[in-house]
Amino acid sequence: MRSDDLSPWFESTGGTTLNGGDSGFTLGLARLLSDQGPVNWEVARQLALWTASEGKSEPNPEPMARMRTEELLRVADMYVAEATGLPTSRRGWLALRCVTRVEWASRTVSDWEKYANMLQKVAEVHEDQKEIGSELPSQ
Repeated sequence: MRSDDLSPWFESTGGTTLNGGDSGFTLGLARLLSDQGPVNWEVARQLALWTASEGKSEPNPEPMARMRTEELLRVADMYVAEATGLPTSRRGWLALRCVTRVEWASRTVSDWEKYANMLQKVAEVHEDQKEIGSELPSQ
């Protein structure tokens, strides 16, 4: 995608364009995210962490907030189990893990990377099967 192709998008989202002033950062970011080819997961992870932290260090989740959330989880678990008659977990209880925004962003990018790699393998197998099918003589 050429940078000229991005100008209408920036105008529609209220951003600046090449002709409208300070567009270096936003245009560079758009180019980075719109390039074709494999995803650079390290860049994605760093961008997610930087966005989540807003460039600042984060405090740990407050212990009182964690305890209140655990109580709510137990109540919700009880209501769901009662309403559905189904167990809500394999172990018999649900576990809660309070995380910071940075921790959440890091785990999310790692999970997306796993899923994207699995999908890439499925796509490669599908392409291989299509090639094999096209090489077979038609009957």
